[in-house]
Amino acid sequence: MKKFWGDLFYNNGYLLIGAAWLFTLSFIFSNYWSYTSSPRGVKKSLEKYVWRNEEDFDSFLRDTSLIRKFTYNEEKEEDVIQIREKDYSFFLYNQIDTANYELIFWNTQSILPEETLLMNDSTNYIKSLTNGQYQVIKKRLNTGSKNSLALYLLPIRRQYVLESEYLRNGFVNQSNLEDSYSLSFAPTDFPIRSKTGETLFYLQPKPFSDAEGYDWVTLLFRVAGALLILFFLHNIGIAISKSISPVAGVAFMVVLLTGLRFLSYIFHIPANFRQFELFNPRVYGSSFISPSLGDLLINSLIFFWLVIFARVQFYGRGLRLDTLSPAWKRAILILLSTILLVTTLICGHVIRSLVADSQISLDVTNFFTLNIYSVFGFAVLCCVSISYFIFSQAILNMMERMIRKAYYVQIVLVAFIGLLILSVRVNSPYILFELLILVWVLFYVYLMNKIPLNFVRSNFVAGNAMFWLFIFSASIAAIIISQNRTRELELRKRTAEKLVIQTDPSSERLLNIVTQSFTNIFFLSNLDKITNPAKNARFKDSILNAYFEPFTSKYETELFFFNAEEQPLGNGGRLTYDEINSIYSVQGKATKIPELRYYETAFDKFSYVYSREIRDSSKNIRAYFFMLANPKRYRSDALYPELFKQAEDFSFENTPDYAYAIYVDRNLQAYVNDYSFPTVLNDENIPKQDFYDRYVNGYSELWYKSGNKVVVITRRSSFIMEAIALFSYLFVGFLILVVIFQVASIIILSGFRIRALRTLTDFNIRSQIYATVIFVSVFALVIVGGTTIVFFTSSYNKNNKDRLSKSIQDISKELKSKISDHRMKDEVMQVYDSAYSRELRQQIANLAQSHDVDVNLYNSDGSLQISSQPFVYNKGVLSRMMEPLALYNLQKLKKIQYIQEESYGKMKYLSIYVPVLGDNRNAVAYLNIPYFNSQNRLKQQIASFLVTIITINAFIFLLAGIIALFLTNRITGSFTLIGAMMRDVNLGKHNAEIVWTKKDEIGVLVKEYNKMVQKLEDSAAALAKTEREGAWREMARQVAHEIKNPLTPMKLSIQYLQKAISNNAPNVKELSSNVAQTLVEQIDHLSRIAAEFSQFANIGNSKNEVFDLNVLLNSLVYLHDVQERVSVKLHTGDDPIIISADKTQINRLFTNLLQNAIEAIPEDETGYVSVLKVENNDAVTISIKDTGAGISKTARVNIFTPNFTTKTSGTGLGLAICKGIVEQARGNIWFDTVEGKGTTFFVELPLYKNGEDSNVALN
Repeated sequence: MKKFWGDLFYNNGYLLIGAAWLFTLSFIFSNYWSYTSSPRGVKKSLEKYVWRNEEDFDSFLRDTSLIRKFTYNEEKEEDVIQIREKDYSFFLYNQIDTANYELIFWNTQSILPEETLLMNDSTNYIKSLTNGQYQVIKKRLNTGSKNSLALYLLPIRRQYVLESEYLRNGFVNQSNLEDSYSLSFAPTDFPIRSKTGETLFYLQPKPFSDAEGYDWVTLLFRVAGALLILFFLHNIGIAISKSISPVAGVAFMVVLLTGLRFLSYIFHIPANFRQFELFNPRVYGSSFISPSLGDLLINSLIFFWLVIFARVQFYGRGLRLDTLSPAWKRAILILLSTILLVTTLICGHVIRSLVADSQISLDVTNFFTLNIYSVFGFAVLCCVSISYFIFSQAILNMMERMIRKAYYVQIVLVAFIGLLILSVRVNSPYILFELLILVWVLFYVYLMNKIPLNFVRSNFVAGNAMFWLFIFSASIAAIIISQNRTRELELRKRTAEKLVIQTDPSSERLLNIVTQSFTNIFFLSNLDKITNPAKNARFKDSILNAYFEPFTSKYETELFFFNAEEQPLGNGGRLTYDEINSIYSVQGKATKIPELRYYETAFDKFSYVYSREIRDSSKNIRAYFFMLANPKRYRSDALYPELFKQAEDFSFENTPDYAYAIYVDRNLQAYVNDYSFPTVLNDENIPKQDFYDRYVNGYSELWYKSGNKVVVITRRSSFIMEAIALFSYLFVGFLILVVIFQVASIIILSGFRIRALRTLTDFNIRSQIYATVIFVSVFALVIVGGTTIVFFTSSYNKNNKDRLSKSIQDISKELKSKISDHRMKDEVMQVYDSAYSRELRQQIANLAQSHDVDVNLYNSDGSLQISSQPFVYNKGVLSRMMEPLALYNLQKLKKIQYIQEESYGKMKYLSIYVPVLGDNRNAVAYLNIPYFNSQNRLKQQIASFLVTIITINAFIFLLAGIIALFLTNRITGSFTLIGAMMRDVNLGKHNAEIVWTKKDEIGVLVKEYNKMVQKLEDSAAALAKTEREGAWREMARQVAHEIKNPLTPMKLSIQYLQKAISNNAPNVKELSSNVAQTLVEQIDHLSRIAAEFSQFANIGNSKNEVFDLNVLLNSLVYLHDVQERVSVKLHTGDDPIIISADKTQINRLFTNLLQNAIEAIPEDETGYVSVLKVENNDAVTISIKDTGAGISKTARVNIFTPNFTTKTSGTGLGLAICKGIVEQARGNIWFDTVEGKGTTFFVELPLYKNGEDSNVALN
């Protein structure tokens, strides 16, 4: 045992050393190098970011010639581009007087400084602005005749009014710090200082709800170290399997991995994975064993590892189940069937729950809905499926060995136990699903008996493998599609129920943004305007214009203020406090937004009412505020700002595959998206039950009836495309997993040694052809797909530019006359108060609605005056100043149109600008269309294209695999045939030529082979003649020598007798008796010589019969175990060993071997001879071991050569006869010897089974 562990650590210790180094590096990196590992590391990272930009800003200001260009409006386009690409925002002001500044240049559209920043005396500090916290640096510049002020704003942390898919709050330089640290103005131990030493802010570590988190590098080191330890334990398991038994090795790995996995639930080993969203139960959670998708992935990988390990260890060393008693066989068959069914049900429910119980998108028809969790989901599916396949194959193989190919018994037994299990679960909500699984597993058992596949063979991805990958891909695709359909139908049902009582979803999202500004502080600060009748109307108009611009085309919005005594403030309104409060309290129904309610109008439209109490610091009511929005008859929601769209938003308005309609009293009242809904429902259309689902012309229609209302929700059916795409994804996923497994196996088997790795990667021609075909298919997919997407994107952008260009020209023409008659004012409030400007805003809103775009109107100095989507600018997402490069191109370069790609946050969009020219051909304003939805629509179109191309290429991939299979089978089949013929080439028999009618390269090879065979035949004939002559001469010499030996003593004895007779010796009679005895002995010796040569010559004349080898061995051991100095023992058990061979020759075989073993023990020593049996599948191996002197190295080579002997007497034909007998019985014979310790001879013979010889050709 000590040697076992010593050798194990010596051969695999490098794995532990590597693991130790990796854990050490993870500790060092986590505590000293990582910017997220410790507060000091984060502090260092933030200060480096601040200092680098401060130095760049100082360097920029030192370039006085460039500053002068910006000051006097002399900058070039490359100057604008250069400063525009800075990480910080730069603003240049011209100081008019002590209190007034004129903005003359800016380099960004991300932020606009507040006026208070210009008046602040501080020169380097942190300030919270509309969209986050910024470092502010203010420097006065002397540029000749102008007094300039340079303002530097470096974004430290983003903080938007509303987070979305594109707008994420967090530190700018390291967004992943948000969960661990916060920005604080209260002193902490971690101040962030500027380069000059001023404290800007403080870093506040957040208390972790879980254990410490790690950065990616630290996590990578820890996981790699853990894998090396697992590889070490894996090698221990292999060593235990070899030294003890496969059962012991597998049990060791199962207990070890299961125990480690259990500990990982309690302790964070090797790392705290709970910090990642992958391990968040909100993504997926089914049970305490798999509380998250990450846990399910780890569990499936462990299952995969154990199954592969067990399959490899048991391969070729299976359990002896066929020798058990019938009772034990029946019990084990029932147990194996139960294990198979339970495993199938568990795997089926894992696949089902991955769709039904998770937020993972497996909608392969929309490529961009897939995310990293979808990838992990597909990995789990493939891993679980392949593990199940290997595990079930092992179970079925054990069952097959006990029932001897009677596969129908397997099917009946599995069906019976399956029905028994389902009868216990008859009340389960998944009983139908489980019944379908039972039907599938019966079909699977049938196919497994017809089309077997051995996973551990080198040519796994071939032949039958393709078939099984096809079966599993199709089966899993069916489960996913079924669950997707169920899940999607339930979603439509819930949506239909909501639509009966629901308002406008897109408007609610916009109102959520609006109402966040209606804080108590906001109203208290404007209380004088609210209570002053002269200012009240203007204040209401300013609120409507600033916040409710998107609703002007959809809702008539009214604002109401009442004092504490519930009396109207300002000029009053059409509703009293009691009337509007009654609407809010009685008719209103709650929404997800606090204090916002809706109620239904007479025309099946929904109005909103918002209420808020305005209280002072003493909690006393100072006023009441109400907002009432009544709907207009418009239904387009195209202008909902994409920037604010949530990643999890699901609305039919934004999904072209869906449409819905609402009917009241059978009349169509509202509908969304394009679908041919009937305007009036007849009796046939009215559903008889609450929910009714049907398919019409490629659409799935869900009808829902509630009272006098009917809701119809349609979805474009894409079953065929979804099935094909899902099958393709799974099929490719299986192939990738198999490739990863093969690569991992090669790495593990190589022991991470380069030389061994090169040996294992020396692939055969079959593998090379497969790899080439697969590489060409994948390469074609990447090249064709990538090129097409680039072309598609370019074409789409060009079409968008053309569309935007046409739209903006049309809008410009309609606005030109109005803007030419009215020069824009500088004050936004004046524009709002102007009746003309109010009309202009309304017209812009109408144009935006009719063209389905957003429209911005900028003043000639670049300041925003009117926008159809003011939220983006009022909420600080973008500043109210025009994009600087666009302004330069229109203002300085006098371009008639300018299009560029702009971005903010994670969103990129096209933006087009044109000047609005007055009568004097000068630009009086600039018109802009920011196409926020461009990238989203491009993604939708690319998604459809990707689904198509991936599906097509997956089938091409499958077809290429099949073609590669036939191609490799043809090529390698020809090589195999030629190789087999070459292996059969023998000088002692006729060698047939290969018939090949095709004139290809293989035909040339065959032709040369046939020539070689013919030459070999001629050479063989000549050699045979020579050998025969030599053999006869050698035989004659040997026979003469053997005969001569006994003749000599015979001659001498007779001569001695003659001499005695001649001399009348007195003891003639006694001498005659001795001579006669000598003659008889020598004649017997001659007879034995003749018999041995006869046996050697007649080995091929065998008469096979079926007999029990164990009985024969028992009798031979009994006969030879009669000597005192040598003990002969048999250890073959009582089980019969049935073989088909010549019994007489087999008797001679083991007689010779036993005699040799006994004679190998010196006469002056005691020893023993043991006879052992090892039975393996189709063969039995008998070993005869002695404790003699062993065989010398010089004698081992010729041990089976005729006439060779190590004894002082004998013909040397004994072992040659043994070898001939074994070969005649289609077996093998070999030996293992150690000089001074003994020799073991092994005889391997084929077993006789089921009335037929196994016909196993043993090499």
